[in-house]
Amino acid sequence: MTGRFFEDHPATLVLDCLDNYTARDTINQAALAGHFDYIFASCAGTFGSVMPVSPTHHACLNCLYPNLAELKQTDCDLIGVNTALVPLVSALQVSLALHYLVDRASVQFDRLYTFDNWTMTQQTFRVQKADQCAMCHRLTWPVPTDTSDTLQVLCGTQTYQVTHALLPSLPLIEQHLENQKVPYKRFKTFLSFNWDGYTISLFKNQKLLLYGVSDLEAATRLYQTIKTAFNQEVIQP
Repeated sequence: MTGRFFEDHPATLVLDCLDNYTARDTINQAALAGHFDYIFASCAGTFGSVMPVSPTHHACLNCLYPNLAELKQTDCDLIGVNTALVPLVSALQVSLALHYLVDRASVQFDRLYTFDNWTMTQQTFRVQKADQCAMCHRLTWPVPTDTSDTLQVLCGTQTYQVTHALLPSLPLIEQHLENQKVPYKRFKTFLSFNWDGYTISLFKNQKLLLYGVSDLEAATRLYQTIKTAFNQEVIQP
């Protein structure tokens, strides 16, 4: 998701159904830049939070969470979610969306609603726009539109993904694997093969998935060997 998406698809209201604060920060930045509203919703353990956000004139996500940068660093922490919590959070989010569509003027954008479905308790907090909020006072945001060649871990796994636009085409790589007698399987949209003891999937859109890698350093080394081998040994058209 990028700022460019919201430029091409103007929004009146966006529902945040995400599971990480990195993506939520992108929505928050886009809402400030594009002057639209959204409804924040999150689930963690037995604790749920929902808040209508109109960041142009009211509190933004960064006002609500001044430690947003720290929260983004824990996006892949496995907390788990009580299954019964999800429909409760989504029901409140949809209720606020209907309220917004029918009578936006009466929506309380300075209210954060929280509840715990284990203790069956709920609270409402008033959230004010922070005078020193660095996000609210910015005019432009460096929202990346190109994440190629950047390794990212899939949360809760030992799988890393990366997209590299300069890799040779799939048929050329398949021919190279066959010539080198590297075991592989061909599927409709991707190849699966073994490399240095790891299972690799390479898709038509140049996305690579590296499975069973212990950490980012190991994933980076593995990716570099693949990229070097394919670009040096495969004849590109």
